[in-house]
Amino acid sequence: MHKKIGRHLATVADRVVLIKNSATPFIAQGLMESGFDKNHILWYKSAHEAHAAMGEIVEPNDVVLFQNDWPDNYK
Repeated sequence: MHKKIGRHLATVADRVVLIKNSATPFIAQGLMESGFDKNHILWYKSAHEAHAAMGEIVEPNDVVLFQNDWPDNYK
């Protein structure tokens, strides 16, 4: 399922932010299998780290989609 998510993201995203966990390598694999530029996959160790970097990633008129299947306890 996660590879499928990556393949779908590859058709609509310019950049993908991934937080390292057991599922995200499969999302990255699906992205790259679809020809997505691996340099446009941004990896972070935690949600806090990724959120803190948003100011440097997001540009005017960008659309950001957050996908979350983990509990809302990011500590």
